[in-house]
Amino acid sequence: MIIYGVNPVAEALRSPQELDWVAVAKGKDRPALSKIRRSAEQRAIPIREVDDIDRESMARENQGVCASCASSLAKPLPKKLDASRYVLLDGLQDPHNFGAAIRVCECLGFRNIIYHTGDSCGLTPAAIKSSSGAIFHVRLFFSNLNRAVQHLQEDEIAICAMENTADAVDLREAAIPEKYCLVLGSEGRGVRHNILRNANHVWRLPLAGKINSLNVSCALTAALWELNGRPSAQPS
Repeated sequence: MIIYGVNPVAEALRSPQELDWVAVAKGKDRPALSKIRRSAEQRAIPIREVDDIDRESMARENQGVCASCASSLAKPLPKKLDASRYVLLDGLQDPHNFGAAIRVCECLGFRNIIYHTGDSCGLTPAAIKSSSGAIFHVRLFFSNLNRAVQHLQEDEIAICAMENTADAVDLREAAIPEKYCLVLGSEGRGVRHNILRNANHVWRLPLAGKINSLNVSCALTAALWELNGRPSAQPS
């Protein structure tokens, strides 16, 4: 996959991610690009100076640099689950929302993310750009979501769906499980019915304004911030 943008390429170079090459716009000597050149040289990654970086990156928002990833950035959800906190993104269609959600997760310490490949935008160069390179510091898994929910629950990981309904529990008053997966739905549909029906908990964010919904990355920020400040319930 081709990635582009200063932050995504810089973060890829900071991470263990293998890169085939880094391409920089010929004649561009901005400090950020010079730093990328030095980082690539230190890792013995080939550097290409190109005349048409837009063509090389297949995007105009490249900021003068792109790179080729040598391996996949997302993996199938493993049979053995080794974390106590997951975030499941249900059917996000906009790559900018998807990337922003990954960035929020990484910044707030939730580094195990699951998404559905069937009806979401998936991991695209635009999503990676919007993540500001956070994708290189998280573990991103793809799965059929119904199977993922079943798998998580079999491992005693509670499914906690965020949905702004009257019968949902205010997140500020919810008892936080020791192990949980927070589920946020798509921009229009929300969390799909099957997941809501099988969820262990349904939570909502208290909203005080006249608009009754938040952008998914904004809702995720508020929810994860609250969860970081709350102790999990101790196992019985």
